[in-house]
Amino acid sequence: MKHNPKIIIVVTVLTIFSLLASPIFSSSPVHASTIAISTGESTSDGRPVAWKNRDHWSSPDGWKVYPFQYVADASSFGSGDQYKSRFDYVGITAQGDSGVDIHTQQQVPWVGINEKGLGLVQGAGHTLTSSFTQDQGFPVSQDLDNGMPAGFFNHVVLSRAEHIDEVEQILIDTNDGGGFNHSFARNTSTMISVFDRWGNAATFEIDGDSYARSNVTEEYQQDENGFFSDVHTDDKGTTYPNDGEYSGYDWRANLSLIDFTKPNGFPYFIDDHITEVDESGDITNSGDVSDGIHDWAWSSSAINRHFRAGLRMGDPHLINYRDFMQNDVGSYGLGDNWNIKTLSRNIGYMPRDEKPTGFHLNRFVSTFGAVLNGSKIEDPYEGKLGTMWAAYGEPAVGVFVPVFPYSGEVPDVLLDMYEEVNNKRHQVYDYNDDSACGYSCGRNVDHTIDTYALTGEYYGESGIMKYVFDIENWIFEQYDLFMDDLRTGSRSEAELKEDMIEWQTNVARQVNEYYVDEVSIFPAVENAHVRQSDPNLTFSDSLQVGQESAISYLKFDLDGITGKSIKSVKIQLTESAANGSGNTNFEVTKTTEEWDEDSVTWETKPETDGHIYGAYLGGQLEESEVIEIDIPLDSGFISTDGVYGIALIGTAGSTENEFALKDTLDGAKIIVEYDELNDIIVDNKRMTAATGWWNSTAEANYNEFNYYYRRTSRSESKGRWTPYITNPGMYEVYYWLPDGTSNRTTQAPYTVHNADGEETFYVDQTVAGGEWVQLGDEAFAFETGLNGYVEISNSASDGEIVIADSIRFLKVDE
Repeated sequence: MKHNPKIIIVVTVLTIFSLLASPIFSSSPVHASTIAISTGESTSDGRPVAWKNRDHWSSPDGWKVYPFQYVADASSFGSGDQYKSRFDYVGITAQGDSGVDIHTQQQVPWVGINEKGLGLVQGAGHTLTSSFTQDQGFPVSQDLDNGMPAGFFNHVVLSRAEHIDEVEQILIDTNDGGGFNHSFARNTSTMISVFDRWGNAATFEIDGDSYARSNVTEEYQQDENGFFSDVHTDDKGTTYPNDGEYSGYDWRANLSLIDFTKPNGFPYFIDDHITEVDESGDITNSGDVSDGIHDWAWSSSAINRHFRAGLRMGDPHLINYRDFMQNDVGSYGLGDNWNIKTLSRNIGYMPRDEKPTGFHLNRFVSTFGAVLNGSKIEDPYEGKLGTMWAAYGEPAVGVFVPVFPYSGEVPDVLLDMYEEVNNKRHQVYDYNDDSACGYSCGRNVDHTIDTYALTGEYYGESGIMKYVFDIENWIFEQYDLFMDDLRTGSRSEAELKEDMIEWQTNVARQVNEYYVDEVSIFPAVENAHVRQSDPNLTFSDSLQVGQESAISYLKFDLDGITGKSIKSVKIQLTESAANGSGNTNFEVTKTTEEWDEDSVTWETKPETDGHIYGAYLGGQLEESEVIEIDIPLDSGFISTDGVYGIALIGTAGSTENEFALKDTLDGAKIIVEYDELNDIIVDNKRMTAATGWWNSTAEANYNEFNYYYRRTSRSESKGRWTPYITNPGMYEVYYWLPDGTSNRTTQAPYTVHNADGEETFYVDQTVAGGEWVQLGDEAFAFETGLNGYVEISNSASDGEIVIADSIRFLKVDE
């Protein structure tokens, strides 16, 4: 190993880079992932960035993803293991079979970064599989029974390599099995993109007994037809750039792109499949050679995600980790739901005329998104500043949270974050069975997405994404401050680890509260998801004049919304575009029993309470008319249990024409409006450390949890209390002290950062506590979101102790 140092989209698979989410984790089929990597002059500051979006289709537990910390144990996988397990790493795995190696029962990562700063994103290559190889008339090269699967290979790389050349050496050592489980070759049909702490980056395409390497040394551009048609040259065995000289980007989305031919004649890159997508989303496939992907014909997002990744990587702008999550969120109107395609992160800015057509990277089977933020050659701490960001669950509704592998710990609140994300996901997709998997098992019923619940009326400006983006913007600020401080290199390694643990624990805890505990922090989505009890029996049969009313029962699911300060609730009914003629009367009543999905049928409807909560009376029905019916809040309609049925009653009009309720209604929504939160308390447990760390204790008259303290003679420590403001305006700010003691500082600096600037107050903390004390005698301007905060530091020079407890933000009349 050497360290030398109008939109018609025509996508040719020949033009794209490819990768899948790996058949290595389960014998059941899985379908697609997308990865990308950028480094050097193609990133904003020279530090490499890698990204992955994973789709999972098979095992029921595949969506239950979580971070895990692996601790090196000097173990060996076989006689070819020259490095042994020597580096700790943090990775993303899943519950069940999809996250465990079949031979060793080792938990395996799909993406990860180790304590030496080597990051890896991975997925499987369809055109490298044994079945595809055989279909092309070539022999199988994988050891399907005993070979090292790609998940375990990911583990081997992360636990053993610190330089990308060592990754290649591991491939050489395992081409013949490496002594693993008595195998003659790996069981791999995969691609990995890796970077190291010197900023070097490469993509490897791998089958059982061979591999190809593409060094990241250029930026790929579209050809005259708009395709990314350049095929990569196999770089292995060539003179590589010196450490730190790699620069460019690369990406894959299921198919190999390196021009490499195995000794037996099998070409890694083989495809002439062409897919056309017109402006209405219709798909036409052509080409004689199978592309190894089984979902082109019915998943337009499979095409768009490839093209979108290329467009993101091919733009002229410098790339940073924010670009892979969300950056420059635009305002683009969308329909109420979106078939097949889903909304992912806005990965960079898209022109207005392109956004509504949906170049969206994840689909209804996406289980997580991850971004690795690496080091560059002059960074301190030998790669220990490398960071893994991940949204543990559907990336469209999940929040990205950073974890440092060198910390040696994963915050506990992230281990079941996928459950909280799944609760949000229920408001966006139509499905009932959490234990089901993706398309193949019914985890989504109809593959449509409720974009109103996800984004509100405009993309990223309300709905779930509004709050996700606000939270992430806050994390970005916290992370940038912390990293700027870490990159000074002023800490010992022990101090570095201690500070990382403290910082990521506080941030993860507060993110979890922002995201999960919306009752006290901010309102949830404006729209609760409504779904039928039986998708095959949406509304009752046609009525003739004089017949009794037709009744439709729908599920009213406010799980995760009830208990909040609700101002109003409306039932919104939308008329279909072709509903026939006649007058009608809609009434809304509440069922007297909690909704039971299994027991409610058209033959056994639950009893209603007989009270009409709202009605739309008569008149000629108009196409696409929207009816909103107010529900009195004292009616018991909002249940603490969160799930009730509603009855929609349609009465036939006075004409002789047949009237069908099922032909009249085009949709139904629950619209919830919330009271503004005007009195916000942020306890110290939700305080984040901007620099340094804080000790905790509990003495008399602390507020809520406990309180933090730090001696002023120690290294600088800062803490921030950040409220989520739902009602912008003027707020008085108060602090809380436990009972005073003489060893506290008399000059504790509290700085209020608000829309008008900042102001610092110096507080005597030796006085008696146990009550709210106002900072200053005037109110401060706070904008919506996580934009303002109060900061405290231990910067006083008296050598005493500074205390950090709760801060209160109280809205006042303007």
